[in-house]
Amino acid sequence: MVPRRCGPLSATGFRGMRFQLSGNFAAEIKATGQRHWLGTFVSKEEATRMYDVAAWWLGRPRSNMNFTDIESLVEAEMVAP
Repeated sequence: MVPRRCGPLSATGFRGMRFQLSGNFAAEIKATGQRHWLGTFVSKEEATRMYDVAAWWLGRPRSNMNFTDIESLVEAEMVAP
């Protein structure tokens, strides 16, 4: 599975994820004007997959996700940490 990369301004290259000074990756998603914390993860892939699960829950289109080859919420939950 090849993840979708964001524009050049993204420091990590993924949606909804940022690098922390502790060496971990934080995942969060914005909805209805509020930021929702999804957790802290050891790898980029774990954080981005959790973002994708939250995006599915919020009804976002697949084009707004990191892994566009995932086709359903159930599939996204199966590969998430």
